[in-house]
Amino acid sequence: MTIDNREGIDLDLRGYVSALKRRRSLGVLVFGLTLGCFACLAPFLERTYVAEGKLLFRRTDRTTSLTGIAASTDRLESLMDKQSPLGTEKEMLTSHTFIQRIIEEVGHQDKKGKPIAVKDFRKNLGIAIVGPTDVIRISYEAPDAQLALQTVETMMRLYIEGNLDKKQSETSEARIFVASQLPQMEVQLLEAEAELRQFKEANGIVDLSQEATLLSQGLEALQQKMIGVSADLNGVSQQTAQLQSNFQLSFGQTVAIDTLSKSPEIRGALDELAQVEQELAEAQQVFLPTHPRVMSIQDKRAMLENTLNSQLEQALGSRISIPKGLLENRGPRAPLLESYISLEIERLKLSQQFATLNEARTNYSNRASLMPQLESTQSRLQRNVDVARTSYQALLQKFQEVQLAENKSASNTEIIQPAALPDKGKTGRVMFLAAGTILGLLAASLAILIAEMRDNSLKTLSEIKGSFSYPLLGVIPTQALSLKGSAQQSEQLEFEHFLENEASPFINEAYWMIQENIRFLNAQRSLKVIVVTSSVPAEGKSMVAANLAATMARQGRRVMLVDANLRDPAQHHIWKLKTAKGLSNVLQGQTEFRPQRSPSVENLRILAAGDVVANPLHLLASQTMFSLVRSATHYFDHIILDAPPLLQAADALALGRLSDGILLVTRPGVIDRHSTAKAKEILTKHEQNILGLVVNGVNRGYFPNAHHTKGEMSREMEVSIR
Repeated sequence: MTIDNREGIDLDLRGYVSALKRRRSLGVLVFGLTLGCFACLAPFLERTYVAEGKLLFRRTDRTTSLTGIAASTDRLESLMDKQSPLGTEKEMLTSHTFIQRIIEEVGHQDKKGKPIAVKDFRKNLGIAIVGPTDVIRISYEAPDAQLALQTVETMMRLYIEGNLDKKQSETSEARIFVASQLPQMEVQLLEAEAELRQFKEANGIVDLSQEATLLSQGLEALQQKMIGVSADLNGVSQQTAQLQSNFQLSFGQTVAIDTLSKSPEIRGALDELAQVEQELAEAQQVFLPTHPRVMSIQDKRAMLENTLNSQLEQALGSRISIPKGLLENRGPRAPLLESYISLEIERLKLSQQFATLNEARTNYSNRASLMPQLESTQSRLQRNVDVARTSYQALLQKFQEVQLAENKSASNTEIIQPAALPDKGKTGRVMFLAAGTILGLLAASLAILIAEMRDNSLKTLSEIKGSFSYPLLGVIPTQALSLKGSAQQSEQLEFEHFLENEASPFINEAYWMIQENIRFLNAQRSLKVIVVTSSVPAEGKSMVAANLAATMARQGRRVMLVDANLRDPAQHHIWKLKTAKGLSNVLQGQTEFRPQRSPSVENLRILAAGDVVANPLHLLASQTMFSLVRSATHYFDHIILDAPPLLQAADALALGRLSDGILLVTRPGVIDRHSTAKAKEILTKHEQNILGLVVNGVNRGYFPNAHHTKGEMSREMEVSIR
C-alpha cells in the first residue's frame, strides 16, 4: 500500500488508538472518577414496582372479519407504506391529553400533593410494540405496586372506550359527508360524459384508433399511386417536350393547324396561294420588281393572304399566329402533329390526376396531424369520465358501508394480558452502574480529546504533510527500543545492523526509496551537494544522513558525508571515529582535507566536524567552505552535509546556498505546528531549494506486514510516534 493510500487510516483509527495510548493515564483517571461517583450514589436508589399489560390490535374487528361488511371503514391502516399502524396507536397512548386524563382518573400526585406533570408521568411509562406482532405492551413503574397496577388497568380501559367512541363518531361524520358529496359526484360524471360526447360529434370521431390505422394505410396507398402517376407524367412530358422542340409551336398552334388542315375551303385557299407564289417566283425571274406583272401578282398574293387570314380567324374563333408555310407543308408532318396532340392531352390528364392525388394526400396529412391532439383531448376527456365514474361508484359503495358500520358497536382492540399486581420491585442499580460506565467512557474520551486539542505537536504523517506541503521522499519506521535501552542507543544499534546488512527490511526499503527518489530528481537536474537538516533538534536528521550516505555508496557511487554541525556534531559518534580533527580544522587551515574511509561501506568517505569553534557560521559561510565543496564535487558523485536544525542556527541556510538542494527531516511528536510554520517561513524567505521531506520515526504499524528484526528481543516495544 502506498503512502497516500495510508493517509485515511492514519487520520482515523491509528490516530485515535495512538491518542489513547498516550493519554491512557488521564482516561483511566476520568473513567474511574465517573464510575466511582455512580457507585456511591447506587445504594440510595429506591425500590420501584412495574405493572404490565398487553393490548392486541386487529386489522378489523370480529364482526367485520366474519361478515365482510364495511371492512374498509374498520381497517387499522397507516397513511405511509413503510409506517406501522401500531406506531400511530402508540403515539395516541402517549399523547398529552390522554395522559392528563389518566393522571386525573387514577389520582397521581407528587410529594406536595399536587397532580404530577405529564413529563414526569412519561418518565415512568413504557409503551412498546412487541416484536413483529400486532401487540402493544403497556407498563408503568411506581414506588407503590397498587398504584402501578391501577395505572395500567385504567390506561387500557380508557383507551378501548375512547377508541370505540371515536370510531362511532367518525363513522357518523363520514356518513353525513359522503351523503353530501354523492349528488355533486353524479353531476360531475354527467358533465364529463356530455363533454366527451360533444367533442366526438364536433370532430366526427367514431373510433380514433381505427381511424388512425385507416389514415396510415390511405396515406401509404396514395403515396404509392402518386409515385406511379409521377413516373408516367415525367415520361409523357419528356416526349411532349421533344415534339414541341421539333415544331417550335405551342399546343394551341398545333391544335389549330390540325383543325385547319382538315377544312376544304382553307385547303383550297392554301393551294391557290401556293400557285400565286409560284407565278410570282417565275415573274421575278423574268421581270424587274417594278414591272406591272410582278406588282399585279404581289397584289393578288396579298389579297389571298388577307382572305386566308379571315377564313382562319373565322374558323378558329380567335386570332392565332401560325408560321407561314406550315399549313402548306403539313402533309408529311401530319402523323407527328397528331402524336404530339395525343401526348399533350395525356400529359394534361396525368397532371390533373397528380394534382387530385396530391390534394387528397394533403387532406389525409392534415387529418393525421390532428390525430395526436384529438387523441390527447379524447384521452383527457375519457380520463375525466373514468375518474368521475370511479369516484362516484366508490363514494356510493362507501356510503353503503358507512351506513352498516354506523350501527356496529365492536372494537378492534382487545386486552390479551390484564395487568397483574407486581410482587417484587427493583432498584435499577445494574442499569445505573451501566450508565455510569458508558458515561465514564464518554467522559474519558472527551478528556483525551481535549488534551489532544491542547497539544500542538504534529503526531501523524498526514498532519506533517499538510503542514509542510513539500514533496514526500520517504518514510522511515521507528527503531526497536528495548525496555532497558534509550532511543539513542536503539538507533545506534539499528544503524550497526544496517551497516552489517542485518537491519529490518523496512529500514532498508525506506532508504532505498529515498535514494531512488533523489535519483529521479537527479535525472531532472544535477544534485551533487545535498544538505540534510531538520526544523528542531531530536528529529534524527544525523542518523538519516548517515544511513542515506551508506545507501548511496552501496549503489557504487562515490559519496562523502560531511558533519557540518559544528555546534553539536554527531557523525563521529555514529561512525565511532577515533580522530577529533575534521571540517572546522580544515576551514581554519589547521589540517589538510582528508576525509576518512568508512571501514564498513565501500566508496564512502566521512569528514567529521572537528573541534568546536566559537563562531561556526563564519566558517561555514566563508569562501574557503565554498571552495572546499566545489573542489570535492570533482571527486565525489554526492556530498551529503549534515547541518544543524533550522530553528537552532542559521548554519543550514548558509550551507543551503552552497548546495543543490535541502533534504528536510522531521519526526512526528517532536515537531509542532509553531515550529513548522517558522521553518517554512525561514525557507521561503531565503528562497531555499527544498528537494523534499523525509518523515522519520513513524510507527511500524503504519507499514503493512511489518516484522521485528532477528536481533530484537521478544519483550521489545516500539517507540511512540510522540
